[in-house]
Amino acid sequence: MKTHKFSLDSHYWTQDDVECPYQLIRLLKHLASVSYYRKQLRYYCCYTLSHTMYGRESVSDVLYDTVVLQSLFKAAYKIYLNPSEFKKMNLMVSDVTRQELMELEYLNEEEFKNPYLVFETVFYSFSLDRVCKSIFDLVMSAMSETDFGKDYSCSISMVNFFKMLEAIEIIQKRDANSYS
Repeated sequence: MKTHKFSLDSHYWTQDDVECPYQLIRLLKHLASVSYYRKQLRYYCCYTLSHTMYGRESVSDVLYDTVVLQSLFKAAYKIYLNPSEFKKMNLMVSDVTRQELMELEYLNEEEFKNPYLVFETVFYSFSLDRVCKSIFDLVMSAMSETDFGKDYSCSISMVNFFKMLEAIEIIQKRDANSYS
């Protein structure tokens, strides 16, 4: 089995003008699962409500995960800006099985069939800057040792973040294109 080396140089993940959002999503598929980032997001939510600090081995790991999350949301925003490209990618399905519906955590049947609907709903209501800032603020609150630092008010429902990550995971599974 041939192994591939992928780079997660920070410049790639933090670019505001990622050329191909699908390429970024596919790259992540080879490096870490979206379910890992959903789990991290759950931890951040729990520790924001807790009186204790989120305890990872290093702060740099947490910040790195945050940058990747923000990059995924930037990719989702780029997809939202170009619905015709999404349609061309053939990422929608017309049928859904009962098993597939049972595996969904956050999406409804229509969103499963067409993940673009999730991005449309979120980015119609919230700017990309607001989404990225909200994630960063959540992580900073989770990392705080003091109750004062835990003072976090989110104007974006956490469900929106989980829905976007689940939609991204569906895109990963359906995307059969090759990027060079």
